[in-house]
Amino acid sequence: MKKITGAIKYFSRVLINTALTPWGYKFDYLLSMIKPNLLLKKPIPWMNYNVVSYINLSLGGSVNIFEYGSGSSTLYWVTRCSRLISVEHDKNFHDKISVQLVPSIQYLLIMSEINNSADFYDPASPDLFQSSDLKNHSFEKYVKSIDAFQDEYFDVVVVDGRARPSCIKRSVSKIKSGGVLIVDNSDREYYWLQTSQLLIGWPKKVFRGTVRGLLHQEQTSIYIKP
Repeated sequence: MKKITGAIKYFSRVLINTALTPWGYKFDYLLSMIKPNLLLKKPIPWMNYNVVSYINLSLGGSVNIFEYGSGSSTLYWVTRCSRLISVEHDKNFHDKISVQLVPSIQYLLIMSEINNSADFYDPASPDLFQSSDLKNHSFEKYVKSIDAFQDEYFDVVVVDGRARPSCIKRSVSKIKSGGVLIVDNSDREYYWLQTSQLLIGWPKKVFRGTVRGLLHQEQTSIYIKP
């Protein structure tokens, strides 16, 4: 009986979410909850469909993109830009995505470093390069990988990996005027405790909605550099 009740609740949630999903993505969402492997050849950013729809309409073409955190979004971005640099911290995941990319793509593996000597643990601090789920690790090299590029080089920077407050701070000077900073899961308040002042005056668009393969909704924010 519990299994039946659980199945009913699951499919009820799926149907509700399908109804809430933008029209052009309803079948994609439904399929992702039933037979997700069928969608592997149709990559999109693993963000809510409302922001994916905006990205499809507004971003792409002859642009330079830097991406913290890789995956389906990497396979998507590579078809929509002049240059893509993507950085990943997980070797197994990096190996999996690498075989699906052409060699010319700059797909960087920069793993975290053990740091047991840190005096403070505060993943909200943009100056400590720490992640909320890897307490004794430093992501300093990962975050600073964007320093290899000149200021105002990128049209788009995507923050969807580790040590996000640090990535946000490091990205601000690297984005062109009129370029965008995309921060996924932007409803996590600690991302902004020590970084919100860096984006004062940047127009913001907030998107919330259903996400491929998930039962819950998520939020993504896009900031436009003045």
